[in-house]
Amino acid sequence: MASDLKSKAYQYVREKILTEQWPEGRYLSMVQVAKSVDMSYTPVREAIIQLESEGMVEKIPRVGVRPRRVDREEVKRFFEMRLYMESACSELAIERITVEEIRLLEGNLQEHKKTLERIKDAWQKKAQENRHIYYMDGPEAVTLHQLNTEFHGTLMKSSRNPYMMEIVDKMNMMTRVLRIRAMLPGTSYTDQLELDYRYHTQIFQALAQRDPAEAVKWTRKHVSDAGEYHLKVYDWLKAVNQLGSFKI
Repeated sequence: MASDLKSKAYQYVREKILTEQWPEGRYLSMVQVAKSVDMSYTPVREAIIQLESEGMVEKIPRVGVRPRRVDREEVKRFFEMRLYMESACSELAIERITVEEIRLLEGNLQEHKKTLERIKDAWQKKAQENRHIYYMDGPEAVTLHQLNTEFHGTLMKSSRNPYMMEIVDKMNMMTRVLRIRAMLPGTSYTDQLELDYRYHTQIFQALAQRDPAEAVKWTRKHVSDAGEYHLKVYDWLKAVNQLGSFKI
């Protein structure tokens, strides 16, 4: 029973972080979390300890708990690891992916495209209102994030290697602690989202055609581009923060 409560608290907090419903920099007390999941303090404390050991949260004495802030070198190292691990997963998936998993990826891409179109429309409306936008928020952004997570999750699962899946999943969780939805000056936010969609499409086509060279090529390009984008966003946010107008 106690382990079930801890698991419930763990999944609740983890999901809040990964779906960006718990903003970076916002502190919560463990008492607040306990109230949110309607349970006692003890299982929540145990869940937070586990999340802290995984690098997802950090506890500040007499202040509370918040999503952990990742430094630049960590982001770089994470993507170096992802580059090799996800490429290996793609190569293994060529022979191990099931027909059902191919269908799941295809359905994911269809929903990805629809969600992307809705985000583009919302972005255009905000631009017409002359609003200064740092990042896109709202339910569509959360949906797109979930679709991205599901795509990579299915890809990892289809490798049929639980050890790789565990390592890559942890890497993905850690890099998601850094918010990547910021709009970089001189770049198109929606173009970056479309680029992600095109990468996913190329990876899917390679898997469907059982082409290991193409699967690895597009996975490497996708992860490499994502890593560069993360680092650019990190550097920009840090620069803006030094001007006192944005916090990271």
